[in-house]
Amino acid sequence: MARFPRSEAEILALAQELVVGLSNNVAVYPSPPVSVMDLAAKLSAYTTSKSTAVAAQASANRARTRSCAGYDPTGRGRMSPRR
Repeated sequence: MARFPRSEAEILALAQELVVGLSNNVAVYPSPPVSVMDLAAKLSAYTTSKSTAVAAQASANRARTRSCAGYDPTGRGRMSPRR
């Protein structure tokens, strides 16, 4: 029995395979339940949005790292290492 993908990467790969398969087999699938062009457009929009979100998260992480640099939660300031 076929196993439906569970991870986001597997679902993305399946969608890409669907676009290629439907495009290459128009005679076999003359009227698929979803337009190949619509599926390709939605897939493209998804990958663009995903890339934008990943870039925004990376930027937020860098900003947080910069803002926390030198922060001492004890309030005692930086202490030199023990000798």
